[in-house]
Amino acid sequence: MIFLGYLRGCAQCTSATDEFTIIRGLALQQNNRQVVWITGASSGIGAALAKTYSHKGAKLLLTARNSQNLELTRASLSAPELAEIYPADVTIREDMSHLMDKFDSLGSFPDTIILNAGTYKPMSVADFSSGSIREIMDLNFHSVALAIELLLPRLKSRGTGHIAVVSSLAADKGFPFAGAYSASKCALVRLCESLQVELLDLGIYLSVVQPGFVSTPLTAKNKFPMPFMIGADDAASLIFKKLQKKHLSIRFPWQMSWIMRVISCLPESLALKVNRWMAK
Repeated sequence: MIFLGYLRGCAQCTSATDEFTIIRGLALQQNNRQVVWITGASSGIGAALAKTYSHKGAKLLLTARNSQNLELTRASLSAPELAEIYPADVTIREDMSHLMDKFDSLGSFPDTIILNAGTYKPMSVADFSSGSIREIMDLNFHSVALAIELLLPRLKSRGTGHIAVVSSLAADKGFPFAGAYSASKCALVRLCESLQVELLDLGIYLSVVQPGFVSTPLTAKNKFPMPFMIGADDAASLIFKKLQKKHLSIRFPWQMSWIMRVISCLPESLALKVNRWMAK
């Protein structure tokens, strides 16, 4: 009887130990879960990235100006319960400072930040407007600079973090009707290039993502041929894989990347002929 009681006690002890192990494992899983903040998450590449990271089990913090579209993005995720929406205008300091305070209060500040919010507006000589250029620069460039300014003290104190800035292959060359867009995306590349070395010494990665033509509501505005276009989901999958490997420069698709590198190295006379052909 004493022996049977001993076995029964051991069984209960083992069961309790197993339960503790499961609970501890779930807690560790939660603690080790990647926390990702994505701006411009209501459509296009941002929404596709949210789906990709959700499928991989990340906790998501999603930002855009349109809260209804953010809700639609969250509803489309494989794990919507692990996503929180934070509507904000990324060009407004007060909105962004408020977001940083909210993230601080979460107890799990984002370790991966994807600054994806941006816009595109074709502009010809006929409708040239410095005001429109300022609006594009505010969203595409200045909002990123603002986010980095607010993020750096927090990431430096942690000694770790990964920021990904979404630029474009259009940064390589100024093409007809895309001057403001190309200028804003080129400014992003140069800014990030200038910061990368210092940030690496602090344990912070700063990646520059330069897509070619991706099927999104923005590229739907274009009236010209868009070679080597890929879907938003394919773009998000590629970006995810490269960021997981800590690539500092992510350019795709490779065919368009090489074409843009060649065009950017052409003599001015030949580059002008290319621009004339594109303007037709």
